[in-house]
Amino acid sequence: MKKYLFVTIAALLLISCGKSDLDFDKDDNFSQLGGDSTQIIQDTVGIHPFLGNKYFVINAKEQRLLYYASQKSMYSFKAIGLPESDNVSKSIYPQEIQDVMFDCSNNNVFLGYPASVEINGKPLIVVERRVSENAANEYSDGALLSLDSQSKWQLTDFFKYAPYGNSFMSTKPMIGKADAGKIVIKANIGVLLSDDNGQHWTHNPKAYDALDASKYLSLGANLVYCHKFGCMFFGTGHRKMPNDTVKSAIFEINTTTGEVSKTKHDWIPNMKRGDVDAVISEIGGPVFYVINGTKDPDLAAYDGYIIGFSVFKEKIYQFVYAYKPGDTWDDVKFSVAQTTIQGSLSRQSPPGVVYNPVTKMFEMIHSIPYELSLYSISPSNLLNNNLNVYGRAEWKKEASLLQRNITVRGQGMYPISSVIDTEKGVQRVFIDMGDEYPGRSGIFELTRTLKTSELAGFVQKKRAFIASQLY
Repeated sequence: MKKYLFVTIAALLLISCGKSDLDFDKDDNFSQLGGDSTQIIQDTVGIHPFLGNKYFVINAKEQRLLYYASQKSMYSFKAIGLPESDNVSKSIYPQEIQDVMFDCSNNNVFLGYPASVEINGKPLIVVERRVSENAANEYSDGALLSLDSQSKWQLTDFFKYAPYGNSFMSTKPMIGKADAGKIVIKANIGVLLSDDNGQHWTHNPKAYDALDASKYLSLGANLVYCHKFGCMFFGTGHRKMPNDTVKSAIFEINTTTGEVSKTKHDWIPNMKRGDVDAVISEIGGPVFYVINGTKDPDLAAYDGYIIGFSVFKEKIYQFVYAYKPGDTWDDVKFSVAQTTIQGSLSRQSPPGVVYNPVTKMFEMIHSIPYELSLYSISPSNLLNNNLNVYGRAEWKKEASLLQRNITVRGQGMYPISSVIDTEKGVQRVFIDMGDEYPGRSGIFELTRTLKTSELAGFVQKKRAFIASQLY
């Protein structure tokens, strides 16, 4: 019996300690590069070590995790838009880095808020480009990028020399797509419409003339289209200003004319006005997601439901509207609940959510200043607003994908928008991330597998292994 137990335990040890997921040194070349090598960042992130150190600011453990994650096709980062470096010639960088560098001759070194929509399986991205993060009323240039095989930026002048005026209190653009395929961009200079996937645009400079848009602040990245009501809309946040208070509301965009109108103010029932403002981000507005049962057949029972998220004082709130046959746009009211997701005072936008067709779960890439994480929740728990014993919506933290050095006082790392590539089985997340505030900011793409359970198990094991090797 003792001999049998000994053999069994030995076999188990061989299985667990032999050629397994934790046995990395035999199937990768990390050990040859050295734990602190800046080459790791270049190989993993795909950018020059100087830029990798400047933007990512991670230690040897995180470098090693990213290396493994990239090698195993779990997730990886790459730079897709960077400002040129001060007093440094572009020619010192590899060609792929030069290709994504913006000319900063006008000192527009802040590239941020990469809002995106999916067009024929590829993302169309619009970004903010200006002097600095805290240049409150500075002018902003715009840029569009259709990520093809060349991944080239296509600069535009849509937002050039566009002060606030009678526009929403933000230089940050928003983008969305109606069911008929029309692309809509909300910007400081008005609304832009395209019927040919962004090749040509019609500009409505008077889109905000019917309202006092300067009283509202919109930082959410997405314009969403509700097929049940045939309308495109977005939310704005609440913020106390020196001489006034910016209110929260929902605005509708006419996808034919581009005209914007306020349609909802008290959109959460059974709550006092002050309480509504208290759960809407005091910096940005809520980010919404509309369920289309014809496009997401797994969610057919929830066709027409609208969900949203906002952040306030380190708390993330979720909103759920349950569509009922016969409802009109006037009937749209949301129930609200605090989630178990950790928020951040420094976060500039509420988190977005996607439906993962592989896991059949709603999932969210969310960040606090020093950590980028993946969360999930089942459709039944989210859409039925099921709460735990503490009265909160229970989101599961699947994995911590990136942990920056806590000493960095950076721009943060904000996952602004994403597209799902079902053919390749990945989610492409567009993040802005920068060095010490208020300094430069660049745009990065996080590509991660939709096999969330595999990714979560991978990260857990790798972090444990790395922690045992690097002290």
